[in-house]
Amino acid sequence: EAEEQRARIIVLRAQPGTKVWCAGHDLRDLNPSALEDENLSLEVCRKIQASPLPVIAAVEGQVFGGGLLLLLCCDLVVATKDASVAFTANKLGIPLEPHWYAYLISTVGLHMAKQLLLTAAPIRAEDAHRCGLYNRLVAASELDASVAEFAEQIIACSPTGLAHSKRALNSIAWQLALSDVEQAEISQESARLLANSDVKERIAALWKSIQ
Repeated sequence: EAEEQRARIIVLRAQPGTKVWCAGHDLRDLNPSALEDENLSLEVCRKIQASPLPVIAAVEGQVFGGGLLLLLCCDLVVATKDASVAFTANKLGIPLEPHWYAYLISTVGLHMAKQLLLTAAPIRAEDAHRCGLYNRLVAASELDASVAEFAEQIIACSPTGLAHSKRALNSIAWQLALSDVEQAEISQESARLLANSDVKERIAALWKSIQ
């Protein structure tokens, strides 16, 4: 829709003052009998990556779960100082596809990726900025102005040049240093994990608690 309206840039922003910017997949949709259904959060991520328009995330509030994947897909991220990040999938035992691990490592580095995945604990906004997840860290009162500054700089550039750079950079970052056999093995292991009784029981318990 933004492309049809001849927009030059997309900004993702929650309501000002919100406590949670994005938590990804709606927990109420985590039906243990349908774990492998299409994930709408990932579909949004794919559309952001496929769009030729630069996408800026204006992050105010905490980021959980699939919200981190959304940040990875955005082209620039401006965050406020309360924008902590946690990837909690392993509390339930839900795996990622291999290319998401590659994208996370290329953005934040191996050790921070392991910290996020192996602890499922939040990291401070300062740490997210330091590891490269956030481009800028600002006070809440400066968020809109900082995003506007980025937007002005982007609009001054060639639209076709920006689209080419975005596509090339995303393609390079998405690459896996795995053989087809290794990638298949990880995908098969992920499928087995989703079918694991412990994972289904954890999701069922969570699903029941929020009905």
